[in-house]
Amino acid sequence: MTSLVFRALDHHVVHGMADHLAFDDETVTLTYAQLLAQVAAFAGGLAQVGVEEGSHVALDLRGSYEVVAVLACARLGAIPDAEATTLRIEGDPPVVHSGDHDYPWSTVLSAGKTDPAPSPEQDELGYEALMVDQFEDIFAALTAGEAIT
Repeated sequence: MTSLVFRALDHHVVHGMADHLAFDDETVTLTYAQLLAQVAAFAGGLAQVGVEEGSHVALDLRGSYEVVAVLACARLGAIPDAEATTLRIEGDPPVVHSGDHDYPWSTVLSAGKTDPAPSPEQDELGYEALMVDQFEDIFAALTAGEAIT
């Protein structure tokens, strides 16, 4: 079976839903294509600051930032973990804290645009269940081709 993040984003873009609404709140609306571009770029930037498969990342975000960060973690196989201390993404505007370095969200996003992360072909055993358990609302809506509102 293809990876969860592929089914949630890439699949819809490839199959003609690129311009369909994927996210909508009082501040931001994103199509599937726009969300995919942000997620792939942010994941690419996270990879450049050391996030990789199995990395534990604390997320304290809201709205579109949370959705992009969760999906970027899924692209890399990273594990959202509230107890993680070495990698944290938090604030508004968000900051990525990695070791002794702090990177503004916009910097990580820009850095990843030159080398966006592809979705994995498959998830590691148990990864999909872990992500769906933590972020059911995100993955249920997107895998169904609906918008997160």
